[in-house]
Amino acid sequence: MMYRKPKKLYFSILLIWAAFFVLNACKKDKLYNSSDAQLNFLTDTLTFDTVFVSLGSTTKYFTVRNTYNNILEVQKIYLKNGTASSFRLTVDGDPVATFGSVRIPANDSVYVFVEVTVNPNDEQLPFLIEDAVVFETNGNRQEVVLQAYGQNAHFFNGETIQTQTWTNDLPYVILNSLEVEAGHTLTIQEGVQVYFGGASGLFVNGTLKINGGQDTSRWVTFRGYRLDRQVTGMPYDQLPGQWLGVFLMRGSKGHEIRNWQMRGSQFGLNVGNTTLEDLNQVSKENAPDLKISNSLIKNSSTYGIFGFLANIQAENILIHDVGSNAFCATLGGDYQLDNSTFYLRTSNFFDHKQPAVYVSNYHVYDKSKPALLSELKSRLTNCIIYGTAEEELLVDVAEGAAADYIFRNCLLKIKGSLPAIPNFEQCITNTDPKFTDISRYNFRPSEGSPLIDAGVSNGVLTDLDGKPRGSVPDIGAYEF
Repeated sequence: MMYRKPKKLYFSILLIWAAFFVLNACKKDKLYNSSDAQLNFLTDTLTFDTVFVSLGSTTKYFTVRNTYNNILEVQKIYLKNGTASSFRLTVDGDPVATFGSVRIPANDSVYVFVEVTVNPNDEQLPFLIEDAVVFETNGNRQEVVLQAYGQNAHFFNGETIQTQTWTNDLPYVILNSLEVEAGHTLTIQEGVQVYFGGASGLFVNGTLKINGGQDTSRWVTFRGYRLDRQVTGMPYDQLPGQWLGVFLMRGSKGHEIRNWQMRGSQFGLNVGNTTLEDLNQVSKENAPDLKISNSLIKNSSTYGIFGFLANIQAENILIHDVGSNAFCATLGGDYQLDNSTFYLRTSNFFDHKQPAVYVSNYHVYDKSKPALLSELKSRLTNCIIYGTAEEELLVDVAEGAAADYIFRNCLLKIKGSLPAIPNFEQCITNTDPKFTDISRYNFRPSEGSPLIDAGVSNGVLTDLDGKPRGSVPDIGAYEF
C-alpha cells in the first residue's frame, strides 16, 4: 500500500530550512566586534633571500585569515617604519602604504604581497633590513615581521670598459651585458663573484684573465643574479638559461682562465664568435686563443664550451648537465684537452640527445650555400666522454679540409666499436666509469673504477681538487 506524506509537512520543512539559511546568512553578514578578535597568519616572519641594493626583489606573500563565523574588519594595515621602509605592500590588489577598513569575510582570508628594495650603504658583508606589517583589529595590534638581507655591489649596466682589475671587495652585478674593448684587459682576482641579469653576458674583444684561488671557496664564480627561490622552493640558481654566457670574440687574444666556475647560462663559454655579416672574414689569423684549467661549467641551456675556429688548451675541466654539447668545436681549429670530464644526461631540464663531445672541420650556416671549411687539429688525452645517450662522441669531418684528431687513453661512450684507424689509442669504450655519486654531481672515481691508473703521463700534475696525480694518472678531471 502506498503512503503519501501530508503537503503541510513538506511546507513546514521548507520553512524551517529557509529560516536556517536566512539566519545563517545574517550571522555571516554581521561584524565580529569583540575586543578579543585575533587574526590568523600563515607565518609570523616573512624572510627574503639576499637582495642586491637598488634592485627590486621578487614578490613574496602571506595570508591573513579570519577564523570567525562573522565578518572581521581590520581597521588599519600599515608598515611599522612608514614611508621610510624599504618594503612595499599590496593588499587585495591595492599597492599603498597604509590600508584602512579591510573586511575579511567569515572563515575567509586575504593575501598580503610584499616587495623590498634595499638602499646602498658602506657595508661589504650582507646586512639585515627589518620592518613589520602592523594589523589593528578591534583595538588589538598584531605584527608580521619582515626581514631581508641587503648586499652592496659594483654595478655595470650596458657598459663598455677598458683595462680593469676586479678584486673581492664586493660582488659584481652586470645588467644589459658588459663589453671589454679591443686592446684592453679585464683581470678578475680570486674569490670574485659575478652576477648577471637576464639576457646579459660578457663580451670580450680584448683579453680576459681569470685568476681564481686553488681552494674552491676562492674560485671565481659567474652565475645569474636571482638569489631567491621559485614557488616550488627550488633556487633560481639551479635553473639553466638565467643569463647569456661568456663570449670571447673574433680577433681577441691571450685569454687565460683558471679556478673558475660558471652555471645557469644560455650559451656557456663561447670562443670565436662573430656576426653573420663578418662570417666570410673568419680565419686562423683572427682565431682567439684560450688557456683554461681547473674549471667547472654546468646547467647551460646549450653548450658548455663552444669553439668556432678557435685555439683552446684545457685541462682539469668538468662539464655536466648542459642542453646540447658539453664541448663543441666546429669549423676546425686547434684543440688540446687533457684530463677532463664531459658527462651529459636526460633530466628535468634536458632531453639529452646531442653527443657530449662534437668536433668538425666545417660549418653550415645556410643550406643553400656551400659549407665553410677549415683545418681541424684535435688532441684529447685522459678524458671521459660519457652519458645516457647511445653515442656521446661525434667526429664529423668533410672532404676539402684536413682533419687531424686523436683520442688517447680516454673512456668513451660510442655506438658499436672503435673504427680500425690510428685515431684512438688505448681507449676504453662503453664501460661504466663508476663515479662516486652522479645524483650529487660527484664525478670522482669510486673504488674499482676503470678510470684508476688508466691514463697516460701528459704533464698534468694535479687534479681538479688540487691533489697530486700519480706517475700513472687516472682518466678524467679527478684522481682517485
